[in-house]
Amino acid sequence: HCLGRLKVMIGNRLVDWQLAGSAPKKTRTLFAYLLQSGEKGAHADQLGELLWPEGESEEIKRTRLHHTVAMLRKTLGDPGTVERMGETYRLAAPTGSWIDIDTFEQLCRRGLSLYKRGEMAAAMRVYGAADQLYEGDLFEDLPLEYVRSETDDWCMPRRIWLREMAVKLQYDFAKVCMSSGRTREALDHCQKALAIDPASEGANAEAMKIFVAQGRMDAMHRQYRQYRAALEAIGASEGIEIQELYLELSRA
Repeated sequence: HCLGRLKVMIGNRLVDWQLAGSAPKKTRTLFAYLLQSGEKGAHADQLGELLWPEGESEEIKRTRLHHTVAMLRKTLGDPGTVERMGETYRLAAPTGSWIDIDTFEQLCRRGLSLYKRGEMAAAMRVYGAADQLYEGDLFEDLPLEYVRSETDDWCMPRRIWLREMAVKLQYDFAKVCMSSGRTREALDHCQKALAIDPASEGANAEAMKIFVAQGRMDAMHRQYRQYRAALEAIGASEGIEIQELYLELSRA
């Protein structure tokens, strides 16, 4: 489970990162980095620079890396889970291992396809499953100094991509709910989207439509003001489409 706090299950056992002699933050970061690196793995120099960027000698970094790899293997309970090929390390997940990121992306794409085909009941089930998977930002509990590495942008682009996908999931889910008159549920999903990104044009637009459908014009106007304030806070400007939508809804 990478969306939200990193959680690793082996069978029915939740991996405990608090192993004696280990540095849990570095061990978790090493696991996450190798997981993201996939089959190609990661060179020892990359890992050393990521985990110890303070300027120690390469020899010290290698020694510390060897220890951290050993602790990760011990934490996972199997020396074969981290393979070394020359200067490259690779995570060797057991066959059939499940990762929430892959399933989340597949469900979002499947839900959108069903929605576009007008298969609303099926889309609602798929979107519901995707909604349950997104528990927060990718690796949200990893230390920022590792996530926002100056030398290796390994996490933030994927984190932002998945965050944007989660926002779109929520307001598309709202549209599906609206198709069957479930306005309260639709609004809940818009609010979930806005909790992630208050400046989302899609989520704000859908929320405004829902308020009009509920006959809550004051709430619609307030939503538009909140949207503009969110844009102002990040120094962005509003799109033409939502301006036109607001004028159209104001005449409703």
